[in-house]
Amino acid sequence: MDGVVCHPLRKAYGLLAGRMEEKTGKPEGASYPWWAWHTRRGKHAKPDLREAGYGQRGEKLVCLELLDEEVVLSDFDLWWYCISDLRIPDILDSDEAEMEKEEAWYKSLGQEEQECVKLKSWEAMFDAEPGVEDPDGTGSWIQATFWELRLAEVRKVVYFTAK
Repeated sequence: MDGVVCHPLRKAYGLLAGRMEEKTGKPEGASYPWWAWHTRRGKHAKPDLREAGYGQRGEKLVCLELLDEEVVLSDFDLWWYCISDLRIPDILDSDEAEMEKEEAWYKSLGQEEQECVKLKSWEAMFDAEPGVEDPDGTGSWIQATFWELRLAEVRKVVYFTAK
């Protein structure tokens, strides 16, 4: 991204793809990652498929339980900062005065320096620790991304109807 202005989504996906490539390599022909939930509402557990919200009421769906050795975990709440092209604040759960002070510091930087600080801040989304929920709410929703879905990695298949 050296000095090249690109769409915020391209930057965010580029960071994610780069991290995935570092961790797992990148299979030939892979372009975009698959997404799955690793942790929902602070729990790494099987979803309750009796709940609403998985699809349109009456829609036939499938839930896959997967092995997760070749995944990159990231905090879903922090991912929104990245795709919105926003800097992740250093202190998400601080008081308003601290947040304003940090924002004033950030705005005092030149445009190039702001961009560097912002991109560096996005690394925080990869600090996701399953089962560790921070006071600011991060850690509650952790996504897992991976390049390929192989049959050998599917542990269980559950068919269900959305409520």
